[in-house]
Amino acid sequence: MSVPSVKRYTWGTTSHKQCLYNIMGISVIGTRDEAAFMCDTTNTAFGPVHISANGEDATEVMWDLLTWLEKDPRLYPPEELESSYYDFINSRD
Repeated sequence: MSVPSVKRYTWGTTSHKQCLYNIMGISVIGTRDEAAFMCDTTNTAFGPVHISANGEDATEVMWDLLTWLEKDPRLYPPEELESSYYDFINSRD
């Protein structure tokens, strides 16, 4: 998926910073600890929830997944999106 302009918003305290990435109607919402996709058209979270490990930023991981996917994640059946998530996570090891 090609990456058009990206908006990144952060808010909160340094110990509990929240982050939102937005690209073409899909947001990555969450904190450093956990993050998920959200459809901006329906305001509905969908797909896997990434829970961080080893100090990684969960919003950054989900953003990387969004740019790694071959198509808009809203077009994947739920089980295929979940499978793609695990393929992505395993490819990082």
